[in-house]
Amino acid sequence: MTNTTEYSNTLPSGYCLQEYKIQKVLGVGGFGITYLAEDMQLNHNVAIKEYFPNELAVREHSLSVKPKYQQDEDNFRWGLDRFIEEGRTLATFKHPNIVRVLRYFEAHNSAYIVMEYEQGQSLSSLIKDGETATEAEIMAILSPILDGLEVVHKTGYLHRDIKPGNIYVRTSDNSPVLIDFGAARYDVGSRSRTLTAIFSPGYAPFEQYENRGNRQGAWTDIYALGAVLYKLISGKAPIESSERIGYVVRHNPDPLIPAIEIGREYYSPRLLEAIDWALKINEQERPQTIGKWRDKLFTQPVIPPTDPVPAHNNKGWKPSVVIGTIAVLLLIIMGGMYYFMSLQPLSNTKQHLAEIEARLAEAEQARLKAETEALLAKAEQARLQAEAKLAVAEQARLQAETSAKIAAEKATEERTRRERISQRVAAQSNTYSSQTPAQFIRDYYEGINNRQYQKTWAMLSTKFKDKTACCNSDGSYKFRESYVRWWDTIRKVDILAVYIEEQNTHRAKIRTKLRYYTNNGGVSKEYHTFILSADGDGNWLIYNTLN
Repeated sequence: MTNTTEYSNTLPSGYCLQEYKIQKVLGVGGFGITYLAEDMQLNHNVAIKEYFPNELAVREHSLSVKPKYQQDEDNFRWGLDRFIEEGRTLATFKHPNIVRVLRYFEAHNSAYIVMEYEQGQSLSSLIKDGETATEAEIMAILSPILDGLEVVHKTGYLHRDIKPGNIYVRTSDNSPVLIDFGAARYDVGSRSRTLTAIFSPGYAPFEQYENRGNRQGAWTDIYALGAVLYKLISGKAPIESSERIGYVVRHNPDPLIPAIEIGREYYSPRLLEAIDWALKINEQERPQTIGKWRDKLFTQPVIPPTDPVPAHNNKGWKPSVVIGTIAVLLLIIMGGMYYFMSLQPLSNTKQHLAEIEARLAEAEQARLKAETEALLAKAEQARLQAEAKLAVAEQARLQAETSAKIAAEKATEERTRRERISQRVAAQSNTYSSQTPAQFIRDYYEGINNRQYQKTWAMLSTKFKDKTACCNSDGSYKFRESYVRWWDTIRKVDILAVYIEEQNTHRAKIRTKLRYYTNNGGVSKEYHTFILSADGDGNWLIYNTLN
C-alpha cells in the first residue's frame, strides 16, 4: 500500500464517519484506502480500511462510492461482499501478533474495517534494500509471527500477501504484528483481472499467479514468509517465482541462489536450510504446515553468533596453528643444536645437552600452555552457547506468561461485560414498559406511513424538536411548514432491518436499514442510527439521529 497524505478519492480530513473522525490518510492501495481516525466515544486512535478498488470504483460528490462503469457493477458488488466477509473473519482472531479488528460496517455504498492503530514501523522501513538482519533479530520476529499465522491457518484462512511491508514492529516492545491481509484482494483480482497488483513480486509463489486458488494452502504463506527471511539474510527479495519456473521448464538450473550458499558464513545451517525448503518452486515439496516448518527451525535452538565475521577477516590466534608452529620450531632448534654439537669439542657436550634439555622443557611448557588455552576457548564457547539457549528459553517463557496474562484479562473483561448486561436487562425488565426500542422505531414509521403526524411528533423529545427548528414559541409545531411538508413528499417507508447496538435502562442506540418511496416514483435505500432516551414514565423518545 502506498503511503500518501493527499489522494483525490479519499474521505476528507475532519470528516465524521459514524463515531470516527478522519484525521489523515495512512495509505492507498489498489484495493482500499487506510485512514487514521479518532474514536470520539472512546477517545483513542484507530485505523480504518475502506473498500475502494480504484480500478473499479469512483467517489461521488456525496462521498458515496460507486462502480466506474455499469459493466463493473457485478465485480464491485462481489468484491464488497468478499471485503465484508474478510472483516467478519479477521474479527474472530484474538492473537497479539495478528492485527486486531474491532468492528466492520457498511456506509457510503462501501464497507469499512476498524482496526487497532499500531505505533511502529514496517520491516521494509526498518531494514532497507541491501541491509541484512542478525540471526537473533530474525528469530525474535519469526517465532511470534509463526504462532499468529498458525492460528489463522487453523481456521482455514490464508494471509496471501506476506511481505516486509505487512510485518509491523511495535515501538512499545519491538514485538511484530502481521497486518493487511490480502485474501479478499486476491479473490477480487482473480475474478476481474483488473486489479494490477493482486500479489507482491518476489514474495508470491507461482500458484498465486494462476486464476484458480485450489492449489493454495498454508504452504503459500510459508513461501512468502520464507521470501521475507531470504530478504533479511541477503539484502534483496528472491527472484520472482514466475521467472524461476520459466528457467525450470526449459530444463535450465533454478536462477535463485540458495540461502545456504549466501549466508553459510553468517547464519546457522538450520535457518538457511529452512529458508531453502520454504522457497521450493513445487508447492508439494515445501513444508505443508507451520508446525512442520517450525520443527525444522526450532527443534534444536539456533545459536546465532553475536557479531558474525567472515572467516577470511578473523585475525585472532588459533590454538592448532600455535601448537604446530611450536613443534616446527622445536625440530629446527634440535637440528641446529645437533649440527652445532658436532662441531664442538667433546668437553662441551654435557653443557650443550643441558641447554637442549632446558629448551625442550620450555617448548613442552609452551605446548601444554597452548593446549590449555584451546580447552579454555572451547569451554568459553560452550558457555556462550548455553547462555544463548537459556535466553531463548527465557524469551519463550516470557511470551507464554504474556499470552496467559492477556487471556486472563480478556476472560475477566468478558465476564464483567456479561454480568453488566444481565444486570441492565434485569433492571430494565423490572422498571420499564415491555415495549422494546426496536418496536418503538417500527411504531414510529407505521405512524408515518399512516399519516398520523400528531402521534409521531409526540414520539420526539423536546430537545430534538427544538433541534429540528419546526416549533412555534409555545411548543406547537409548524405542520405545514416543515414536518408534514417533508413527510408528505414520502409515499411509504419500508423497514428492512433494525439492529440494537447499545441499550441500558435510559438510553438505546438503534441502527436501521430503510427504503424510501417518494411520490415522484423515486426509491432510495438509507441507513439511520437513532439515539433513544426514556422519559420519567419509561416511554422511549427519539433524542437524536445519526445518518
